[in-house]
Amino acid sequence: MCGAFWPRSGGPLPGLAKGTKQFVRQRNLGIAFTATTAAAPAQLCSREVNIHAPPPFHAEHVGSLLRPRDLKQAFSRHRDRQLDDAAYDAVLAEAIRGAVALQESVGLQSITDGEFGRSSWFGFFFERMDGFRLEPSAFKFRDEQGGSFEWPTCMACGKMHRHGGITTGEFRRLRGLTRATPKVTMPSPSAFHFFRFHAPVDPAVYPDIEAYWQDLVAIYRAELAELGRLGCTYVQLDEVPLADIYTTLELWCAN
Repeated sequence: MCGAFWPRSGGPLPGLAKGTKQFVRQRNLGIAFTATTAAAPAQLCSREVNIHAPPPFHAEHVGSLLRPRDLKQAFSRHRDRQLDDAAYDAVLAEAIRGAVALQESVGLQSITDGEFGRSSWFGFFFERMDGFRLEPSAFKFRDEQGGSFEWPTCMACGKMHRHGGITTGEFRRLRGLTRATPKVTMPSPSAFHFFRFHAPVDPAVYPDIEAYWQDLVAIYRAELAELGRLGCTYVQLDEVPLADIYTTLELWCAN
């Protein structure tokens, strides 16, 4: 499930048939989320289409695109300090141009940069902020052979601070490469605590968890406001934790 923000959103639409997209508003962030029920899709009413034109679109890509081999090699060399910033940026820019051309060639109306300039769908967001360190996740990955391994995620070890744009640079570059709608993606706020459950913060820094949430919401509001000032009209929030919970419940019910 993902969320989407439209500055011209008309808000929740009552009375839609089961299976249609339904729009609900998250109070703290002032953004609209979309969800689709499991039933067979019903025909969307004209009122929804009119209110939310041009986005949402009939079809669009959700998630990172596969990175080209040249970009993966350049990333590794840059990480190991075998490639300077300018050379890496040139490879990255060329890969993003290719990603944009690919999406346009199949007729998509919302275009992303493939998330090529990020360490991961989530990690980039807190890496571009102050106040975090890596700690083991409460989850473990399991491979096809049954082996499992831990992975690190963020923990607030200091007061969270947005010292500059987090996704704004990506938007500036993307809008210059396409005449379609540039779409910015970012993790939902829930990702900051979900992967460590009840230990997302150092209690010495945030003894009151409400203060933690207030700071995090303020960061999202500031980022969305700056994107709006730059002319961004479409933001996708990746609500991975909710999908994880739903998958876990499905497996539990099946067993």
